[in-house]
Amino acid sequence: MKFTVSTKPLKTATDLVVIDSNVSKFYHRSILLQITVDGNTMTLNTEGTAIFSQVKLIGSAETKSDKVSVLLDNVLFKKLISTINTPQVTIDLTDNGIVVTAGKSTYSLPKMMDSTEVSLNSPATFTDKQFESALDMDKSSWKFIKEHQIYAKSQTTENPVYTYVWTGDSDVIVGDMEKSLFTHSNVGQFDKPCLLSDNIINLLTSMPDDAKIVPIGDSYIITVKSDSYEYTAQFTPKYESEQNGDYNAPIILDMMNVDESTGVIVNSDEIINALNQVMLLSDVKKPVVNFSVSKDAITIKDSRVNCVIPTENGYTGNPYSLIFEPARLKTVISSCTDSVIKICPTCMEDEVVGIIIIDKSLTIAYGGGELE
Repeated sequence: MKFTVSTKPLKTATDLVVIDSNVSKFYHRSILLQITVDGNTMTLNTEGTAIFSQVKLIGSAETKSDKVSVLLDNVLFKKLISTINTPQVTIDLTDNGIVVTAGKSTYSLPKMMDSTEVSLNSPATFTDKQFESALDMDKSSWKFIKEHQIYAKSQTTENPVYTYVWTGDSDVIVGDMEKSLFTHSNVGQFDKPCLLSDNIINLLTSMPDDAKIVPIGDSYIITVKSDSYEYTAQFTPKYESEQNGDYNAPIILDMMNVDESTGVIVNSDEIINALNQVMLLSDVKKPVVNFSVSKDAITIKDSRVNCVIPTENGYTGNPYSLIFEPARLKTVISSCTDSVIKICPTCMEDEVVGIIIIDKSLTIAYGGGELE
């Protein structure tokens, strides 16, 4: 079955359904692309963990026949199509795979398995009434989460709920109870609290700016329509439950609700520079620093570095000191969106146990160790 389609929309469509960061050898279906030709429509399908994606393209079939389908390596197909510069390509679906013709050149890709044995799932459909509740995709918000918050999530499965991003209608929390590290922003846009995986965040950040999100039951449908293709993707978040765990979002948000008048205003670049100096000169495998706040300065100190950073305002509270790992503290400070930040103490039973870092778009709670 030979099918001819314009190259530019095919490239766009392939970029949408094949998200490289969501391809994993641990989820076999994620490495597959199912190409189906039915009449004058070619459909591309992929799957990821809790994600079904599909794009339909209009072209022309050489002959009329029954629906034909083939399963390929999706990343290999995407890379090949990205190298083609002819206005159109012809894809011939055969028993062994596909043959792509571009101008006078041909390229053969073998099938990965028989499409009669395996078929990838398609996204759910939605009605016009359901589409009335669609939200405009706020891609910049999801990029903000990926760039400034997702680093804080847990990398272990001991408390698996913290391997997800918690989001509600505005609040977004990402953190790890074991690290005593949590980040908060107000860029959420879902109608009910849910837990988002890395794969779903990767999906949301890869969508066009004109995409819309349609809530359907416990899932969401992303839809994009253009003159040359129609794209849909279904993703299903996890939700807090006895099985999945409780993120304790209200407790975390309450912990971040501090009196900002207790904070010191400081240049974040100077803190990062001091931490780099500590790591440069340290003679131990896992260095730690003494982070002290006094009336008019923050002091970062270890056995080889004693760096005093002046603050832009006076600190009126009691001086305090905490112990931090410099590499992790650098990552935390570097995630801030402003070069000028506010650092407030957070207390438990009148004892300073950590800091709250505040800028215009982000709040970070980070617990410190006690001085020995």
